[in-house]
Amino acid sequence: MRGGSGMRLFSPVRIVLRKSTSFMNSLIRYKRLLLPVQALRFSTAAGKAGGGPSGKSGAAAAEKLNGNDGGSTGKAENSEKKKEDQASPPPPPPPPPPPRSKVLVLGGNGFVGNAVCMEALSRGFEVAAMSRSGRPEREDGWISDVEWIKSDALEPDSYVNYLSPIQSIVSCIGAFGSYKYAYEINGTANIRAARAANENGVERFVFISVKQYKYIESVPPMNGYFQGKRAAEEEIQKLFPNHSTILRPGMIYGERYAGKRKIPLQLIGQPLAALTSLSPIKSLAKYPIFQLTLTQPLPVETVARNALRAAIGEETRAVLEIDDMK
Repeated sequence: MRGGSGMRLFSPVRIVLRKSTSFMNSLIRYKRLLLPVQALRFSTAAGKAGGGPSGKSGAAAAEKLNGNDGGSTGKAENSEKKKEDQASPPPPPPPPPPPRSKVLVLGGNGFVGNAVCMEALSRGFEVAAMSRSGRPEREDGWISDVEWIKSDALEPDSYVNYLSPIQSIVSCIGAFGSYKYAYEINGTANIRAARAANENGVERFVFISVKQYKYIESVPPMNGYFQGKRAAEEEIQKLFPNHSTILRPGMIYGERYAGKRKIPLQLIGQPLAALTSLSPIKSLAKYPIFQLTLTQPLPVETVARNALRAAIGEETRAVLEIDDMK
């Protein structure tokens, strides 16, 4: 009976004791959480009061914890950022200029020049043509695909600005006339053009010259023509020792225009070409007296094809004679 009534008597006390114990445990845990903050406050206060080294470090720690360190943290971060910026690689250099890809035909409005322009266009090249007359008068379809420059080869200052995109030049400049005029056009004009090309970074120079004729080149009235061509050959080979080609055809035939009029030179050239290809005629052509009249003519398309091959580097020989251009 005592055991039974004792249980009923003390059960409220036990409930109170249990709640008290739970409250004490919570209080102890709360005290433990407060201890680091109190210690930090104490060290900060001690540092400010005592001014010692440990006090200073404690104050600095407290200041950093509170985000109030006088800006020293920000300065350190800025310093690190500056170091990173200094260590970063420099910006890449600007891209190189576009490669030169255009062919310039001097005397492009002439007989051979027209053929060189058409040959270059047929192979997909950009083409510019320069002459004193500029754009042709007629309206063939290919003419609109060429950049026409009206300028004089004797005056390089008038066309040097056009040379920056030019990879190679084919000069078809030539004319007959008095000694002075013929030498100036065949020699001086080509020499000045070659010098301008060399000074402005043109890679290759191709010159349409003429076959060498012994004993005839110094005789008037053709001596100005031949001597001008030879002077131009010599200068071009000096300026472009490894990137020039001299073509030396004889008579060139094909459809030639004088303004809008068409002159069919093939009516003479083709029969003469057939005749001079015969072995007995070739033997006679070796003699100086027959050289000028019995040298084998070439079609203008053949000359243009070989000139363009030299301009784009497919042909690298320094000189192409008639037999080399078949």
